[in-house]
Amino acid sequence: MLPEVDGAQQGLSQSVQRVLRVLEEILLAQDDISLSELVEQLDMPKATVHRMLANLEARGLVSQDPSSLRYGMGLRMSALCARASLRLQSGAALSRRMRELFETAVAEIGETGYVAVLDRSEVIYIDSVESPHALRAAAPIGTRRDIHCTAVGKVLVAGLDRASRWELIGSKPLEQVTEHTITDPEALERNIATVQEQGHAIDVEEFAPGLVCLAAPIHDDLGLVVAAVGITGPIGRMSGGDRTRAVQRLVELAHAMSHNLEQQSTREKGL
Repeated sequence: MLPEVDGAQQGLSQSVQRVLRVLEEILLAQDDISLSELVEQLDMPKATVHRMLANLEARGLVSQDPSSLRYGMGLRMSALCARASLRLQSGAALSRRMRELFETAVAEIGETGYVAVLDRSEVIYIDSVESPHALRAAAPIGTRRDIHCTAVGKVLVAGLDRASRWELIGSKPLEQVTEHTITDPEALERNIATVQEQGHAIDVEEFAPGLVCLAAPIHDDLGLVVAAVGITGPIGRMSGGDRTRAVQRLVELAHAMSHNLEQQSTREKGL
């Protein structure tokens, strides 16, 4: 589930944004999808969607099954995804400057840090740095976690509109991972409202007994939440003043990483 960008308001090309919405819908679908399904889900004219599909197919980004006439991921897109996966596994998800900011803050806090993005109904870690302590939390790149019981998950869905958020947290039962996990959708929605107000999330033993997780949002130049940066450590080292200082440093890091993204975008646009 990805937030929709209003191209007109942001000064972007509406036609490009629409093509990207078509591509995203195909990539996020559980199975191949038909033209009529795309038209209904995207609320676009059939001729417009068909024209966009033809352009995406010409680039190898999508393909149409000749028998079912349904659309799925093309070979070129598969190759690009595989290359992106290799970059993630090698820790190349962040730019050099972003990685420097990340490593410095994690070293100062002294606990395991990670950067996560929303992937359908889960979060996935795209970068991580482990704590130097013998007793530490592990956060390997590629790790997937549920949204409702993780600080990064709450930060990421807090950046969505209510309808999109409710589709993720209110459409199916929420698993009771620990005795502290929030499983009532309405209670979780209230918790996420607090995250939006405070600008960060804290989960105390909601995902695993004995662990405290903190998270803050990373925004792009349009103000959209595109990732979350998190810290996890034992409750004994993440309580009281230590937790307060860790939250402050983590929020500073998220702001710095967001500012770096904004600078990158400005350079790329030649502004």
